[in-house]
Amino acid sequence: MLNKEDLKGLYVLTDATLTPDETMLEQIERVLKSGVRVIQYRNKYATAEEAEKQCIRLQALCDVYEAIFIIDDRLDIAYRINADGLHVGEDDVSYEEARVVSPEILQSAKEQLRVPICAIGGINENNIELLSCYDIAMYSLISAVYKEDAIEENLEKLHAKI
Repeated sequence: MLNKEDLKGLYVLTDATLTPDETMLEQIERVLKSGVRVIQYRNKYATAEEAEKQCIRLQALCDVYEAIFIIDDRLDIAYRINADGLHVGEDDVSYEEARVVSPEILQSAKEQLRVPICAIGGINENNIELLSCYDIAMYSLISAVYKEDAIEENLEKLHAKI
């Protein structure tokens, strides 16, 4: 069972372009070896069969590293393989809107909610430190991790800023 205390630090997502099926497991293992403890499978283009195969592999890998495995939007797969969590976003705001309002929303969420808060949307090496002053539990990342195939170096820089 997940504890709220387990939900902290960097939260890394897969991506159909940046982590293609052929290299996804190797890339995620590099992420896990760098200390990340929350992984989310996100691929809007994979068939249900392709997604389930990848999720089974990723969940096994996360188990080895004692990491939390979350699946994006695919309740049926999350249920069948007993994933640690499911991310469901309904009526998400646009990236531009999120960038404008996120500091205010984060502050309000911290004051009103008693659950771990995860900042999501456009977080990178240049802005993660600005968000860290809000005492956020998790920072959701995609491109900031995989840029230039320098996963370990990118994660080291990001970890140092929170």
